[in-house]
Amino acid sequence: FREGLVTGEGAAATAAQLRLAASGPSGEARWSALAAGFEAALKASAGRRLAVLVVGAAPSALLDRIAAAGVTECVVSDPDPRRVRALEVGDAERPGVAYAALDAIAEGPRFDLALVGDALARAAATDLAELRRRMAPGAALVAVEEAPSLAADLVEGVAADWWAETLDPALPLGRLREGTDWAAALGEAGFEGAEARALASAEAQAALILAAAPAAVSAVASDAAAAE
Repeated sequence: FREGLVTGEGAAATAAQLRLAASGPSGEARWSALAAGFEAALKASAGRRLAVLVVGAAPSALLDRIAAAGVTECVVSDPDPRRVRALEVGDAERPGVAYAALDAIAEGPRFDLALVGDALARAAATDLAELRRRMAPGAALVAVEEAPSLAADLVEGVAADWWAETLDPALPLGRLREGTDWAAALGEAGFEGAEARALASAEAQAALILAAAPAAVSAVASDAAAAE
């Protein structure tokens, strides 16, 4: 799998593998919530500019829909640049859809909407601050994250970094968190009004997290406070 992140055919196979989590009933329910968030933002934009940042391995159908909607721009990203490269190489070319690692996107108030799917678990606190700095004032963030589970720990726990937050070996802590924890992390990164609720789905045990980018002056104050 990791060797497939490098070139050509392997990268294409990896792109398909990255989307497996979105292909079953649970994954489809999570990304359907993000698709609904996009439709709501598109309607609210009423023909005005709408620049969209998609963080995570979004299903092809959602990217097709965003491209067909004629948004100002759409960038597919991820905290892990290897995943971005795999998706870029493996995906069909879509007009208006670009790919870039989060830290490779130029800083500035650029995006009006961020759709984040099963990606917060790979994001460090610095990644969340990087994300916020690329959001336009008042821009919406809609995230859906799988709830912690033994199944996820068994599948993902073969990688040592899955347990990076563990403080006590007797109480191993995986990367997945409750929605309230993600809302708190977004608040610490400078987002405003962060809240979490259980995803309304019988198919998925997941949290829907909503937040907004602050006014520019608040963002500067948040950066200053973080540097102290």
